[in-house]
Amino acid sequence: HKKIEEQLDAYHFAEDVTFQERTSAIFLVQGDQAADYMNSFLPDLNVTEPWQLNHIQECIIENVKLLVINHSQTGDPGFMLITDSDSREKLRKTLLDRASTLEITEFYLDVLDVMRIESGQIRFGSDFDEKTLLLELDLGEQIYNLDKGCYPGQEVVARVVNKGKIARKIVGVTCEDDHTFHEGMDVTFDGKSVGVVKSSTWSPTLEKTIVVANLKRDYTDHGAEFVFEIDGSPVQCKIARLPFYFSPSLAKEVESLYNLGMQYYHEDNFEKAEEAFTRALKIKHDSADSWEALAMSIEKMGDLDRAIVLNRKYAELDPLAVMARTNLSRLYMFKGFKERAEEEQAKATTISFKLKALKNKQDKGAQQQFEKQQQQMHAAELERKLAVFKQVLELDADDEIANFGAGKLYLDSGQFEKAIHHLQTVIRVNPEYSAAYDALAKAFVKNGNFDDARSLLNKGIAVAEEKGDLMPANSMKELLNSL
Repeated sequence: HKKIEEQLDAYHFAEDVTFQERTSAIFLVQGDQAADYMNSFLPDLNVTEPWQLNHIQECIIENVKLLVINHSQTGDPGFMLITDSDSREKLRKTLLDRASTLEITEFYLDVLDVMRIESGQIRFGSDFDEKTLLLELDLGEQIYNLDKGCYPGQEVVARVVNKGKIARKIVGVTCEDDHTFHEGMDVTFDGKSVGVVKSSTWSPTLEKTIVVANLKRDYTDHGAEFVFEIDGSPVQCKIARLPFYFSPSLAKEVESLYNLGMQYYHEDNFEKAEEAFTRALKIKHDSADSWEALAMSIEKMGDLDRAIVLNRKYAELDPLAVMARTNLSRLYMFKGFKERAEEEQAKATTISFKLKALKNKQDKGAQQQFEKQQQQMHAAELERKLAVFKQVLELDADDEIANFGAGKLYLDSGQFEKAIHHLQTVIRVNPEYSAAYDALAKAFVKNGNFDDARSLLNKGIAVAEEKGDLMPANSMKELLNSL
């Protein structure tokens, strides 16, 4: 409470506002019958829109004033009721008397915590704190708005969203056996710490141990399996997307909103389509179909930058979605980012090969054949790109752009001696080509020429700083520090 008060006070300037801590009584009504139960007290209560999370209404039940908030703590539809502490017992008796006539049972905090974890409801204090980055929560536009005006932390959010990477993420982990884990237990893999346990419980719904953990990015892919060491013991684990459990009734609502959005989309009413898909995502933020459809609608309205962000989210949720990569390739091409467009198209092709290989896999040799196809595909793509530069170099062996392009391709494909030859030519022709210093230094390092790399980096950093080329300068400084 003290931290919340301090945070509110920090942004309180000239407004005529005072903050006062009050003790309240809180009740939860959760489950598929929650709406009918609340309507038995309040026939006019707005309970028809489950996507309106945290919608607040002031009500009176048996002369007790309270706030009714659309709020799920268990993954099922539900409400939070808040009244003053003096009315706690009166409201509790009223709620329980009515519950007994509708075969609704009272549940307790230990049961609530199991349902909370099953439904992926991360909790401040145990699963995250004020040091946690917003995007580590992986809740998407449920918790941030890319179009809103300035707010504290907006620059960091925008930078990470557009970069598309976050160092750590809060994810679900399932374990087949019954384990007892506690908050703060270290998660290690191959002798290195990769994360920490936050919440954990035995799930009667899934019949396995479920864990909410904060893990490094390389260990957060949905469906990936690892043998982690937790508290010193090996545990077979599988990464799961939160929530572990999703209410069937809410799933039907998501499907209904998705179908409504597609109807609007086909009628070219993209604003209404966006509204329907956004509502679906407010209920189920990991609905890949809704992310894809929302991205399509936003693109149709001309906002290519936001469409790119949404397709990246779609690709993150479904790593095998060919359309996500194809859409990104097309959008990057529209924006003039040819290199990024080619990268995304290559990923789409790789996924297509992978899906085809997995579908036709009949023996152990199928995976080897798939890898061979990948190698052949990458080799063919390399030769196709190199052919363009070779044609230019046949006419002018000192062409700096063609030499740089060929050098980068050879560097990326592991042919370091050839990369060094072309990149040295670039610097000989144009001693102020900052990016060539950076690429050549990397080729030297990969080839084991560390002394040459150090000497070149010192010169390249000076050239880049004099020209004001910050990106290659910073890249070279980072490489020099690592040597």
